[in-house]
Amino acid sequence: MFASGSLKILLLAFGLFSMANAIALYEGALISDYTGGANEAGMIPGAGWITVMTPENPSRWGIKYLSALGVRGNPTNLTIRSNAGPRFTEPPVFFIKNEQLYQLNNQSSVFHVNVMNTTELSNSRDPADAQSHKLRMEITPQKRGVRGVWKWKGTMLHFEHGGISNRGVFYGCQEEIAPTITSLEIYLTSIPTPKFCQIVTLHSWVGRERPE
Repeated sequence: MFASGSLKILLLAFGLFSMANAIALYEGALISDYTGGANEAGMIPGAGWITVMTPENPSRWGIKYLSALGVRGNPTNLTIRSNAGPRFTEPPVFFIKNEQLYQLNNQSSVFHVNVMNTTELSNSRDPADAQSHKLRMEITPQKRGVRGVWKWKGTMLHFEHGGISNRGVFYGCQEEIAPTITSLEIYLTSIPTPKFCQIVTLHSWVGRERPE
């Protein structure tokens, strides 16, 4: 009788553990798979907020962060958000592991930061060939989109694809249908600044020296 009861308890515990892992995998990849077992942001080397800066009138721009559109914990596009206002909440935490950028979803799971080609590719033989197209960033549980490499150069975030770098240059663009939303765009070729956009750079000082 005792053995049977103990077996039931063990099976129940195993079932709950499996369910918790399944939920974490649905919400995002298990964080232990990408951090060597660390499950707190403070234990992940280089994990922290990403600050968005601009060389164009920085005093008017203020302090802004790389953030996620919509409800936290859901796959969505990445945007730029100010720290001003009563509704301000802490920005998401990001980190690079094996040249891939991740967003810390919660204490047990992460999202992949994917680069998506939003331009028609009718003249391209390779859907992943994004050198002359408009790219945007999203977070999802699965890795997908344009193949590329993320790296820090000093405090500045860079994205490379096919051996070509964006040189740390991103574009913050107001959405025409929703002017209060500032999306983030990447181009891997030199272009005139698109309409409703301005040049921005992405920075992190976690484990790096902040300039005076």
